Amino acid sequence: MKRLAPTLLLLAAVLVSLAGAVWPERNPLLAPAERQARDIALASGASYVSLRAINAALSVAQDIEVGASVVASGNVQPLKWLEPVDDTVERISAMIFAVAVFAGLLSVALGPVSAVGAAVLAVGLIGVAASRLWPTRHGEIPLGLRRLFAASVQTGVILALGVPVLLALGTWAGAWLTRTPVAEANVTLNLIADQAQALIGQPGASGAAPGWRDTLSAYLQGVGVFWDEADALLGAAVTLVASFFLRMVVMPLLLLVVFRQLIRASLGGTS
Repeated sequence: MKRLAPTLLLLAAVLVSLAGAVWPERNPLLAPAERQARDIALASGASYVSLRAINAALSVAQDIEVGASVVASGNVQPLKWLEPVDDTVERISAMIFAVAVFAGLLSVALGPVSAVGAAVLAVGLIGVAASRLWPTRHGEIPLGLRRLFAASVQTGVILALGVPVLLALGTWAGAWLTRTPVAEANVTLNLIADQAQALIGQPGASGAAPGWRDTLSAYLQGVGVFWDEADALLGAAVTLVASFFLRMVVMPLLLLVVFRQLIRASLGGTS
């Protein structure tokens, strides 16, 4: 009788784990994590669009050609000095695009990962339940097999429960901790992106040039902002990349390490 209640609880846990493996979409722990991942994907996508608008404006400015004087023939591109800023913005926008793709992948992969974890957990719990009944009839289960069952339980708990919960908590904590610098970075990025959109509409950008002097003067006034605000632009972009990395990788991994240590301590194992 003393073994009956714990064994029944184990069997109930096995049934719940099997249900999580078969119907992962019904796992209530997945919704918050998937929502956080989608939010990061949308936010990083918006930042990517702003950076690409800036990138496009800088590229258009660099491509402006001014005819040479009578002494020399050919054309020159007087705004080529913007190329270092343009290249840096392009690289950072590629990083943010990678963040958006990774966040989208997470939102899709959480269900399958949770299902695999639930299946592994069910196997481990079945083994633990069997080890409670086995000694009464057939003697002690080998130590290696019992360790395997304990490791299965630990791995299953981490994948089925820990990953979605800790991802949701980690992304939320990262967003809360970085809310002020991220808000400032978004304001800076949006302001410069608006100036980029206005620059694309400058005279000569659409091919109808009223004169190279007017075109060059208009672009010099516009791109001067990018040069003056280059530090602020790059600082804002790096802040956003660091924030996304903190939310999706650093905080969830930190919580996962703590959670794993607690699981190991509770199981009394060292696997």
